[in-house]
Amino acid sequence: MNGRANLQPTEASLRNRGAQVRYRGEWMDVPCVALIFTLTAFGCGKSAPYEVVPVSGKVTLDGEPLSNARLTFQPMAGSSQNREVGPGSVGFSDESGTYVLETVYPVSKGAVVGAHTVRISTGTTESDADNARIVGEKVPPWYLDGTVRLRRKITSSTDDLDFALHSDFQQAKEAEESP
Repeated sequence: MNGRANLQPTEASLRNRGAQVRYRGEWMDVPCVALIFTLTAFGCGKSAPYEVVPVSGKVTLDGEPLSNARLTFQPMAGSSQNREVGPGSVGFSDESGTYVLETVYPVSKGAVVGAHTVRISTGTTESDADNARIVGEKVPPWYLDGTVRLRRKITSSTDDLDFALHSDFQQAKEAEESP
């Protein structure tokens, strides 16, 4: 023999190798083939069909900073001239109520340009064998259930996209009717 193994697969070797394909006499795993296909089909380095800009601000409740709040921004369909809506964004407020947004996936500083539905919450979920409950919620229920809708339009980079939440329902409603 010349030291080379027979490159022709047998039925037994195919069963033992699982999902592999033969390529020019060598074995190549399917994940490698899938990667090559993906790069070929979708291209490398294409820019996203939406624009992401840096966004930060401050959230308060009755004029006081709201710390440990989770802010989620979800782009609204049909709200921009982009072909795709783009990913949502999330941010967490610090002790001063200041937050900075990052897109969910792919991770990037900021939010997609366009109109967004916003949700703000400080609650966490605790559960035991029988049930789950939200604890530590400081945000009034009308913001959580959508009775008072938080919406913002992002047109460019900003560091002052602020939210002034109110414990009084009437104040909350009036504030959001004219943000």
